[in-house]
Amino acid sequence: MKNEQRLIKILKSLKHEGEEQAPPDKMGISPTQVNIIDEIFLAGTITIKELAENLKLTPPTISVGVKKLEKNKLIKRESHKEDGRSVLLILTKEGKNLHERIEEYRNTRVREILNKLEPDDQNKMLSLLEKAITNN
Repeated sequence: MKNEQRLIKILKSLKHEGEEQAPPDKMGISPTQVNIIDEIFLAGTITIKELAENLKLTPPTISVGVKKLEKNKLIKRESHKEDGRSVLLILTKEGKNLHERIEEYRNTRVREILNKLEPDDQNKMLSLLEKAITNN
C-alpha cells in the first residue's frame, strides 16, 4: 500500500474511532456546519462574508449552512448596530451548548488516541504532523 493510501486509511479510521456517535452526527449537522459553529464561537459575532473568508468558502455555500443552523435554532442573525445593512451571526444558547459538547467529544477522542501511545511517541507524531502541515 502506498503512503498516500495509508494516510487516507488512517484519517478515515480516525473518523470512525470510538463507540460514541459525535454530537453533530446525532443532529444531522455536516462538518462544514460544525466549522461555521466553531468560527462563530471564536468570533462572538461575524458576518457571512467574514465567515466565508475565514473558511475559504463562497458566501452562497456559507448561506446554505447558516440556514440549516438557523432552522435548528443553533444560530441567529442580528442587525449590525453601526451598519444597518450588515447582518451579524451569533450562536444561540443551544448553539453554545452544542459547541461545548463538540469540544468535549473532540478532547475525549484525542485523549483516547494519544493515550494509546507512549509520551515520546506522542511528541514524535505531533511534531511530524506539525512539520507536514507547515511550510517549514
